[in-house]
Amino acid sequence: MDVQILGAFGTLLVALHHKLDPQRFIEATKDTPPAYARFLERKIDDPNAILLVAEQGGILLGYVYEEMEGHD
Repeated sequence: MDVQILGAFGTLLVALHHKLDPQRFIEATKDTPPAYARFLERKIDDPNAILLVAEQGGILLGYVYEEMEGHD
């Protein structure tokens, strides 16, 4: 799996969140894609997390990430 592509997808999500609510969400920077990719890569073997990817013809189309957390 190419986590660099997932990092790019995650960056789009970060940018969208910031656009919708800039006071609550951080802005994407040039460092966001590799940082997001590293974050997702660390979660691949986490038993409390799941990372599913959608691909067609070997092309990565998207992903879903979920993690169990404690009480907020």
